[in-house]
Amino acid sequence: MKIKPYEVWLTESTNISEQQDNLNQLVDSIRKMGSPSFIDPRDVIIDDDVIVNANVFDGMVWLNILTISDVRGQGKASKVLDTITQLADQYQVTLALDVKPYGTTKGLNKTQLMAWYKRKGFQKTGWGSEMTRSPQS
Repeated sequence: MKIKPYEVWLTESTNISEQQDNLNQLVDSIRKMGSPSFIDPRDVIIDDDVIVNANVFDGMVWLNILTISDVRGQGKASKVLDTITQLADQYQVTLALDVKPYGTTKGLNKTQLMAWYKRKGFQKTGWGSEMTRSPQS
């Protein structure tokens, strides 16, 4: 059985319960990639360096990814995002995020960060700095 995309408005004969299960399974899989944060239990700390928050909203899994400034530029967030996009493809779930650079001393600015997400398959939605990535086959 092939998992169908959650985007109900784009598919016919969709099973909403199955799609909700796919969204929840993806979020659960992301949360199992690391340890829960003491500050916000929805945040997952991966390898002590990357913090990921994943939530289901509006038929998509919304991500917030933060890399600790001391290890930025070492590819750690890239590896985490690659794993998340592979899982999203497996579950046929659309990912979404609002691009916001964190910190000012080290890291990418907004334009550079949007280009980084674009290389990872995300596309600008037309709403501010929101980007989405549809499942790839």
